[in-house]
Amino acid sequence: DENDNAPVVIQPLQKVISVREKQPLGTTVAQIVATDADLDENATLLYDFKKDGSSDYSLFTINQNDGIITTRTILERIQRQNYSIDVVVADKGNPPRESAYSYIIMVLGENDNSLPFSKTNLVFSVPENSHIGKVVGSVKP
Repeated sequence: DENDNAPVVIQPLQKVISVREKQPLGTTVAQIVATDADLDENATLLYDFKKDGSSDYSLFTINQNDGIITTRTILERIQRQNYSIDVVVADKGNPPRESAYSYIIMVLGENDNSLPFSKTNLVFSVPENSHIGKVVGSVKP
């Protein structure tokens, strides 16, 4: 397989991600999920932050294998309400292809009712042989 496709992020599609303030270190903020239309190593993906000094990546950690972003500090809304991060998703092709995505992490106050769910990130898996209309998950406030 030729490495002719770059990774494409399929979740989250929104550019603003919410997290509640005063959560413990290691709190999950979001999971970046991407796909690559190539095969084998050319479709094996690695996640990282773009470390160019223009984003707030140092306050967060991203797992290079599964794209889960967690906090490295306790975020306080009174100190700062928004953080910007740039995520780079690269495949293991030779040469590798990559895509970059920018996100704003919005810190919600303890009493904000902006989050209708207990989690800020929801991931559902769909078996490839699923029929049209199959329920893949449900969400309750």
